Amino acid sequence: MQYPVDPYLSDIADSLLNNPAVLLKAEPGAGKTTQVPLALLKHFKRILVIEPRRLAAKLSAEWVALQSGSAIGSLVGYQIRLDSKKSKDTRLLYITEGILTRLFIQDPNLSEFDLIILDEFHERHIHSDIALALVKKLQNKRHDLKLLVMSATLEQTLLQAYLGNAPSFDIPGRVFPVTVSYRPPASNVLLSVQVAGAVQDMLKDPLCQGNILVFFAGTGQIFQNAAYLQERISDAEIIPLSAEHAGNYQRIVANPERRKIILSTNVAETSLTLPNVQGVIDCGTARVLAYAPWSGLPTLEEKKVSQASCIQRSGRAGRVAAGICYRLFSESDFYARARFGEPEIQRIDLCQILLELQSIYPDEPWGFEHLNWLERPKSSIVEQNIQLLQNLKAITGDGTLTEEGRRMTGLALHPRLSKIWLEAEKLELSELGLLAALIINEGMLLNHDQKPEEHGDSDVTYQVQLFLDHIHRRSRRTQLDSQTVSRVQRSYEQLMRSARLRPLSDVRMERETDLRFAIFSAFADRVAKYRPLAESTKRKQRHYNFSLGRGAVLSDSSCAQEVEWLVAVEARESYNEELGRIFVASGIPFEFLARDPFGLIQSVSEVKIDPKGGRAKQCTQTFYGRLLMDEVWDQADAGDAQELFHAEVKKKWPACFDDEDALAVYHRKLALLDKCGIEHNMPRFEGEMLDLLIDHMCAGTRSLRELAKRSLTQGIKDQLDHHDLELLNKACPDFITLPAGKRLNVNYVGEDEPWVGSLIQDFFGSHVSPTLCYGRLPLVLKLLAPSQRPAQITRDLKGFWAGSYHEVKKELKRRYPKRAWPDDPETFVMPKRDESPRRK
Repeated sequence: MQYPVDPYLSDIADSLLNNPAVLLKAEPGAGKTTQVPLALLKHFKRILVIEPRRLAAKLSAEWVALQSGSAIGSLVGYQIRLDSKKSKDTRLLYITEGILTRLFIQDPNLSEFDLIILDEFHERHIHSDIALALVKKLQNKRHDLKLLVMSATLEQTLLQAYLGNAPSFDIPGRVFPVTVSYRPPASNVLLSVQVAGAVQDMLKDPLCQGNILVFFAGTGQIFQNAAYLQERISDAEIIPLSAEHAGNYQRIVANPERRKIILSTNVAETSLTLPNVQGVIDCGTARVLAYAPWSGLPTLEEKKVSQASCIQRSGRAGRVAAGICYRLFSESDFYARARFGEPEIQRIDLCQILLELQSIYPDEPWGFEHLNWLERPKSSIVEQNIQLLQNLKAITGDGTLTEEGRRMTGLALHPRLSKIWLEAEKLELSELGLLAALIINEGMLLNHDQKPEEHGDSDVTYQVQLFLDHIHRRSRRTQLDSQTVSRVQRSYEQLMRSARLRPLSDVRMERETDLRFAIFSAFADRVAKYRPLAESTKRKQRHYNFSLGRGAVLSDSSCAQEVEWLVAVEARESYNEELGRIFVASGIPFEFLARDPFGLIQSVSEVKIDPKGGRAKQCTQTFYGRLLMDEVWDQADAGDAQELFHAEVKKKWPACFDDEDALAVYHRKLALLDKCGIEHNMPRFEGEMLDLLIDHMCAGTRSLRELAKRSLTQGIKDQLDHHDLELLNKACPDFITLPAGKRLNVNYVGEDEPWVGSLIQDFFGSHVSPTLCYGRLPLVLKLLAPSQRPAQITRDLKGFWAGSYHEVKKELKRRYPKRAWPDDPETFVMPKRDESPRRK
């Protein structure tokens, strides 16, 4: 069988023999994954091929072994997590990306291999970037080590610059024409309805006589759409395909006469050989793992895939014959997308990677800094992950690997999960600690959409018990995921001998609280406290606040529905939602917090207002991160109390006093004195003078309630001497007295000139307008009708009596005949209640 890459194999080998690195861009179907490594065996002793996915690594190895005429595990082998077929005779080894760092830890020189092949590099998985940087650094020591970077699409300019202008090959694939059509959804159409319509149309399309491959964002969508399609399509077999359903690949290959609809994640974009696919339906999205720097929680977002991924997907329809591709989005949407996806190294948790790199370079503190990166990871993510490794006691403050960190790398788990095991080991619960770590690593035994059959304190210990019940055949629960149970069991048995653990048949649940402490010690920065909601709220889910800020709701699938304090073992944040969601929780007794494994406890002592009595007291608060643990109130020092009241008064100034306008009135009076040229030495209460006034008002007070009863007016007067007070009272009195004896308050506040106001009758008997500042400033008089509305506003009362008063009198006397309306108001004096009107 001939492949498009065959004519280039000799030139590729020559380039590798004469250059440290070579780039190979080959279209889908060219044979790069299978034919290139096999052909290069003639020139190299042992070759390592690194694939981004387990399924691709295994199936590619099996296909190459078949072509070579050897059994899998002899000349050609593979090594993936929990599964390997290799021997001492294996010269071509397919592995997944994460295995490479393990090989580097075991042998930093990779002395067994003389060629490293990175396949499907365009996907830019984190381990691809790590592998590239590790191999490039190793080539400085091993000049015989060669590197081949392969993909269907490559950022060639970036890679050539990084690899020293490496020679490159651009090979066309065995690609038949693919007709692409865009089918953007109508508004409010469900994805399942849109997909079903596209599948039914494609089954009738004469351009598609073979199988149909549908790309979804994740396994959740696959399950939903598989059920929906099963009800509507009977003339084709519907087969889910993802990393979790690798076994279904045999169903795809078997029975070639029957038409198949393959529902897949992006696992089917590259490498996998899917027979007789002539139609592709692309939903245009994928579930993308990222990292929220503000909380350290992972985020899982459904995002649009890049143009490169769209092209890869559509290319699947043209490997055996001309095909078609329906893109369930618009053409303008396609051209608006990024050409390539964002590298994982820029967006995901790097904790395990950083620890593994430190293990590879134990004599180089901050080992990752010594690598020449294609693109450096974000400093914010690196810094947060370094802090976590230090909290886990995996590295020291200067970046040196600790003994505990060295043991963590031996488990090949995230450092948090390794910490559970190490802490449980100290508590003589090694087996239970390892089981807890492995169950968390596998994503738990129960689906997140299942409600627990009983409530407890911890999802993790509950599921450890379920696992042991299953192993000991004490339970007939059917909701456990059998594949997950099998992976946990195999992982445990793989580590059992090296870690000197008891077999599972001898393990029983014991000291569950101690096991929860081991879990807490690994997730001590993910502590959350229950936050009760108002009784009127319609939300029934339990809300929690995290120790590092932000909040989350506890999923109904968690059994820990009654705990006040917990650690979030598995949680997700979404940029589209205000609250995160906790899927896996482990309750903790309050006493655990005092042991503070991450050093998050801090105490703050300050003088505060006691909300119960409004008094100033010394308040000592103990926080776990941002969560309040304890609060103690004691008597405050008198000086500290006065400082606090001063700050409170200044913050609310002057609204904390009933006569809050008093200072504005005082400053207005000073302005009037200045305007009228009256000399004085009275201060303005601003800046330091205002602070002195506030100190005076606060002196000796014991509570805000007592402070509020004090008079600001009197406080201002207390700052003036006798002469100043006398001058102020005479020049700018607070009130004037009318001939009939009525006192009117002078209004100084506002933009208007100072004024007084009262009924017209109250001013009868007044010869002249009242004045301020020793006659230099006439007061504005607001003469009111009986309706309390101004009948006249004037500064010249005598002129008003002689002039417009008579017109006003004529109008108002008709409306208010019982009121006094004398012809000569200047000489008329309103009588007291027991007297008759009289003239002067």
